[in-house]
Order: sequence, then C-alpha cells, then structure tokens
Amino acid sequence: MANVIPDRWAVDPFDTFCPPVANGPISTIAVQYDVYGTGGAERVTSEQLKMLVQAGYRVLLYTNAQPTENDQPIPENVLRRVPPSENLDHEERYAFWKHEVATEKIDACLYNSWVSGWMQFDCWALTGMGVRFVLYCHSMFTSWFYDDTADYLSRALPWVAKRASAVICVNEASASFFSLLGASVVLFMNPLRGYLNGVDCERDPVKGRIVWVGRMSPEKRPDDLVDILRAVRDHHPEAHMVVVGAFNDAEKPQPQTLAAASSDAGLSEYMEFTGYASPYAHYAKASVYLQTSEYEGFSLSLAEAMFFGLPCVCYGCDYQPLVADNPGVISVPTRNIAAAAEAICKVLDDPVLSSNMGRSSRQAYERVANVDLADSYCRLIAGISQGQIPQDLLFSRTDSSINEARMSMYYLQGVRLAAEERHRIQWTLQGNLDRAGGRIASLEDEISSLKTKVESLQSRLDAVLNSKSYRLGCAITEPYRAAKASAKKVLTKASKSTR
Repeated sequence: MANVIPDRWAVDPFDTFCPPVANGPISTIAVQYDVYGTGGAERVTSEQLKMLVQAGYRVLLYTNAQPTENDQPIPENVLRRVPPSENLDHEERYAFWKHEVATEKIDACLYNSWVSGWMQFDCWALTGMGVRFVLYCHSMFTSWFYDDTADYLSRALPWVAKRASAVICVNEASASFFSLLGASVVLFMNPLRGYLNGVDCERDPVKGRIVWVGRMSPEKRPDDLVDILRAVRDHHPEAHMVVVGAFNDAEKPQPQTLAAASSDAGLSEYMEFTGYASPYAHYAKASVYLQTSEYEGFSLSLAEAMFFGLPCVCYGCDYQPLVADNPGVISVPTRNIAAAAEAICKVLDDPVLSSNMGRSSRQAYERVANVDLADSYCRLIAGISQGQIPQDLLFSRTDSSINEARMSMYYLQGVRLAAEERHRIQWTLQGNLDRAGGRIASLEDEISSLKTKVESLQSRLDAVLNSKSYRLGCAITEPYRAAKASAKKVLTKASKSTR
C-alpha cells in the first residue's frame, strides 16, 4: 500500500500502483451503492443482496447516504454501514475501510457506484487491503460523458477497470467498451425475476392508452411526449397518455413543467401525470408502452412493460438485451418524434400486430428473466477467489454483435450529448448574465434618473434660499423666532425647578 493517501479526484499520480492480486476463499462480500431507495440501480442492489445471502455468503451493505424511511427492506442478517462521505476527509474514509476490512473480514466488494467521485479512491483503498474489487456498470458506457465529473471519470474508469477483479456490464456496447480498456468483463443481465414475484400481470387494456414510465430527467427526453401525443392524436383522437415518474430539479421540476407544456398545447385533458407511483396498475391498463430515452443500460421499466406483455415503442437503444432481435419492440431513431408517433399509430391500428408484439415482449422477458443469475454470480465469485474467471463467463469482443461502426455511432452519440449539455449550461449561464446585465443597466438608469431629480430639487431649493423674498421673510420673522426660543428656555428652566 502506498504511504500517501490520495485525494479522491487524483488518478494520474497513482497510475503505477497496482496491488498484487489476492487469492483465496471468499466468504464475506461487501455490496455498495450510493443509496438504497426504489430506483432501478437500488432494486438491482437489493436483488444482489438476496442472491448472495441465499448462496451462503456473509453480506454487508454499504451506502454513502444515511438510511431513510423510504428505503427498501434489507434482507435478514445483512448489516448496513455508512462510510464518511459528506466531507473531503480522505483519511477518515480510508480509516473506515481499514477498520471494516479488518473487523468484518471482507474478502470482496461488489461496487455499484460506478460513476461516483469516491469510486477510484475506494478501489485504491480496498484493493490495497487485499479485497477483490468488482465494478458493476449500471448504464450505457456513454452515460457519463455529459456528467460534471466527466474529466475525472475519463481517467478513473480505465484506472479502475485495469485493477478490478472483474467489471460487470449489462449490455454488449458497454462490455465492448470496457474490454477495450483491458478489463476482465462479464456480461450479466439485471435480475428481474425476484422483485416481480407476486405481481399480477393480467392486462385489461384501455383503447388508445399510452404509458411512459421512468425518472423524468433530461436524458429520458420527457419533453418529447407532448409532441408525440399530439401527432398520434391526429390519427387516433382517442389516444391519451399516462406519465409515471418525476424529477426533483429546482430549475425544471417534473412533472410540473411537462404538465404546463401539455396545458399550453391543449392536451391537459389527455395527459395524466402520476408523479412517483407504482407503475403496475398503469401497465395493466395500457395499449402500448413508450420509451424516449437517449440511452439505457438495461431498462427495468421496459422489462416491466414486457412482463405485462405490452407492445413497446422505443428510441433506438438496440444494444439492450431486451430490445435486440425482439419483434415486440419497434425501435425508432432517437429524437425522431414523427417516427415514434407513426410506430404507436401502427400498433393502435392493428389489433393482430399488437397482440403478436405483446406475445413477443413477454417471451423476450422470459428469456432474460430465466437466466440463472445466482449461479452466474457464484461461478464468478468462485473464479475470482481462484484467480481465474471461467472462460464461458468472460465477454469476448469477437463474439459480440456490436461491431466497430455501431460502437463509433454510440460513442459519437455520447459526445453529442456531452456537447449539448455543455452548450445548455453555457446558454443558461449566458442568459443569467444577460438578465443580470439588463437589471444592472435598469438600476443604473434608475439611479441616473434619481440623481437628475435630486439635482433639480437642489437647484430649486438653492434658488429659494437665495431669493430676496426668502431673505426678507427671514429678517421679518427673526424677532418672533428669537422670542419663541427665549420663552422655550424659560419654560424649560421653570419645569426643572418644580420637580
């Protein structure tokens, strides 16, 4: 272990540090993620805990955020710990991990916060203590391009990929990317069967009902929904849309912003916004599922829609395991509103097509959900403990359906998103500066106007004070004012003497 504890943003100075690979049995596993709420990555984390516990491992959960009342249940016998995360005290966090590894006898860490600012630091700390580090990449490899920490991640991800015992990816595009970085990559599906157990997937669809489910953040492109519905209603006046989800953004809160846009477009009667809510009842009533994401790693909402046997229309995330070679999905070019509306109309026009697509969706779900992920995890962990991952688990670019042309397309899409985000920030800042400049100019005009008024009043006052009539008046009233002042002194003195 290097003697100097690095800053969590420092990557380059430690490029030469590569701890010896630890071998030996793995019995205690730390599972880490930032939070433990109800989002997609949190659900995956929850399923990981259950699978590992059922497989007989001792499991601990580490989150950067403190527990809340809205968190998911933690499996019995799983301890939850919160490392110091709110400050920049790297020595404190390092001391925490050192204590945990020594006290809890941690052998391996399944690290889900793959774009965290602590990711490289935690990898450095844990691998130096002999812990096998497994990085789980939840999204598309381009998803961090537009992030505020993109510069750090562009250095940290290759650093960690080379030092991790394995990198788990959920789609072929991301697996291809990390394999190019020299990582030992495995391609696992997100666990589906567990958290959907017991959910009633019977459907009673309402004619023309479109459902959209997800976090209403910019990369999900909720702003496209109004235009898509308007185009669909030109051919299907009965069409209406249910939007399930929200996004807490001070500048652009959702669904409030989109609800206002739908009202401006005259569609408020045909768009329902549920906010954060369980989507299952809405899948059951829908005729078609719509997804407008710029990218998805492995969309759990899409998987849920397929579980309900819904025909699906998606922007072109064709690298997802649930989308590739699936007749239940119509994939259209990203941001192509006309193509998305046309695809929805195609489904609504043809009951036979809709039925066949729904059947194919359910079959695609079953194909992915029936993969024995618990066995795959156990084989991966056993391979890591022996220093050699089974060959059939390792991802091979030569067997991938993602060729160089498609990888280039995905990469360029990520670059475009990053450039657009930078431009959006610049335009926002420029707009704020312009508004501030306008306000300053307005205040300067007000000050100038007030100054002119003050100067005018002062000039008029000076004219009065210097006038003959004012001086004559002062002279005439001088005896009266002197007598008044003298009388006031006498009264004041008399008042004091009577006290």
